[in-house]
Amino acid sequence: MLTDFEVYQQIIRRKEIHMKAKRIWILSTTVALVALLVLAPCGSQAQQQTIQLKYVTAHTSGHPMNAPDLEWIKRVEERTGGRVKVTVFLGTMGKVTDLYDMVLGGVVDVTHIGSGWAGGRMPLSEAVDLPFEVLNMEAAGKVMEELFSQGLLKELDPFKVLLQHPTPTGNLFLRNKKVTTLEQMGGMKIRPIPGVSTALVESWKAVPVAVRTPDLYMAVDKGEIDGFFSGPDNVVADKLYEPCKYQLKIPTFSGAWVALMNKNTWNKLPPDIQKIVDQVNKEVRDFFYEYFGNIHQKSQALLNQKLEAYSLSPIEEARWRKAAETVTDKWVADMEAKGLPGRKVVQVMRGVVAKQEKK
Repeated sequence: MLTDFEVYQQIIRRKEIHMKAKRIWILSTTVALVALLVLAPCGSQAQQQTIQLKYVTAHTSGHPMNAPDLEWIKRVEERTGGRVKVTVFLGTMGKVTDLYDMVLGGVVDVTHIGSGWAGGRMPLSEAVDLPFEVLNMEAAGKVMEELFSQGLLKELDPFKVLLQHPTPTGNLFLRNKKVTTLEQMGGMKIRPIPGVSTALVESWKAVPVAVRTPDLYMAVDKGEIDGFFSGPDNVVADKLYEPCKYQLKIPTFSGAWVALMNKNTWNKLPPDIQKIVDQVNKEVRDFFYEYFGNIHQKSQALLNQKLEAYSLSPIEEARWRKAAETVTDKWVADMEAKGLPGRKVVQVMRGVVAKQEKK
């Protein structure tokens, strides 16, 4: 029979064993919880971490050309369930001629610019700007897609191309002189679209005058220039019809526009996000054509009320076209001199246009 002291010792030993087991359980549980807190979030963080993108456009708030950008942002954010958040700068970050380099250098992640505003960094994309080569928006879009698919637009290789699209053909807007003959263009001060449009103005014996887009209204209003090339949407958006009297409906060019993403930004996106973005790119391309087709019609309807819109006679327009033939020839020669496939680009472009005209 155990003494009271021996019983007491057994009770103490049982308590010590129990406390030791309890400490081991607490320690193991704590380690497990720490592992969950430290390791588990790492796995979920990769999937739930918000991806921040900076998107800059060439146009200020309210311009219709921003519509595809805002639609792209909306759809990407919605489709990714908020995993991608986009901060947009509507024409408020740097000069438009700097946007190409800003995306290339990773200062911003995405931009939407026209070839004429790329500061000469997209020379082959300017092919659809060549006068009288592509006379409607649908054909211009097909040309851009074909040139890109054939790998002829090497200037876009440093980027992930999100969107390619043209604009409706541009016209000549005149301050107060109604021009009906080629000779009347001689000596007139005309603001060209940046790029090949300068050579077009010179081919008509007019004088090209460079004017920044924000200064264009005042330049026309003060008589510093006699006219300018533009699309109806831009004229309406910036109320450029106010200092003008005439719209010469001569379809000279169709601008090339691209939405570009920094290549490193693209490569860092998870594969499922890349898949979503590619799908949105296709949808926004279709959205653009439908949206901008409506905008073009509404803009032209307004201009028909505000301006005297007229066309040249077929014989006279043929003279203007003939005078402009040297522009394409010179462009091809300039591209070839730089080691760029200008001749091939024009051949492909004309082939696509010919197919479109047969439909």
